[in-house]
Amino acid sequence: MEYLLVVYFLMGGDWVRGDAQQGWGAIPYPTEALCLQRKARAEEIQADLKRVNPRALAKRFACEPR
Repeated sequence: MEYLLVVYFLMGGDWVRGDAQQGWGAIPYPTEALCLQRKARAEEIQADLKRVNPRALAKRFACEPR
């Protein structure tokens, strides 16, 4: 089964799926394990960004079955 790595942005107190923003569409992965690996990397990058710029837009990541 294919999985999608989806990004969500915290906007106005609501989590908005990244597909609604240009350039932030979900990325497909052939397995859940690979998706979860990429999700962990995205979370690391986001944590580094927040350390450098605490005002950066909050993001969360999810692996969802297609």
